[in-house]
Amino acid sequence: MYGSTKAVVRVFGKGDSRIFEQTRGVKQGSALSPRLFGILVNDIVEFLEKRWAPTVELGNRMISAVLFADDMALEAKTARELQILIDLMAEYLESKKLRLNLGTMEIMIFNKGGRRNLVENEKFRFKGQEIKVVEKAKYLGFTLTPNCSWKEHVSEMSKRGEAAVGAILLAIVQNWYQPESFIIKKDIMQKVKDFPTAHIQLSVNFPDKLES
Repeated sequence: MYGSTKAVVRVFGKGDSRIFEQTRGVKQGSALSPRLFGILVNDIVEFLEKRWAPTVELGNRMISAVLFADDMALEAKTARELQILIDLMAEYLESKKLRLNLGTMEIMIFNKGGRRNLVENEKFRFKGQEIKVVEKAKYLGFTLTPNCSWKEHVSEMSKRGEAAVGAILLAIVQNWYQPESFIIKKDIMQKVKDFPTAHIQLSVNFPDKLES
């Protein structure tokens, strides 16, 4: 654990706050976060599977949850099964005296058609609080959609690449030309405007759908 953690709040245009000590939580990106997660919830999968038989097949085994670092995803085939797993998770966390940040919890319904296969107005709840059902979610850096298509993820990565290359080119152009040479800079930027997207589309070959 940390011996001492100090922080400041920086407000744009107004400077920094006084230095204060942090007595809760871990630092952003700290290796301590996944380690603590692993220590505290190491037996959660065993807890879930002793009380509810997994119904989702991954590779050659049945699973009810997948964990990586400090992320966890519950897996179920029906809305009823998922709610049971959520209730069991609530029971587990209560037994460990742990609290869940509901703001980081999302539900996505996967199916081949890409549409929700739910009874109208189906709701999922954690200790009485409703959990939002989403049409797009990011898990371990990958953008997921209900029909398991690569398109959304590739599109997002393409936009990020375009923005990054555009920023680099702008910095280069600003160093090459004086402010009065804006017309030249504009011409150069126009010529390379579509480069990142075209490059990604031509050099990366993705399957249409994720394999189960």
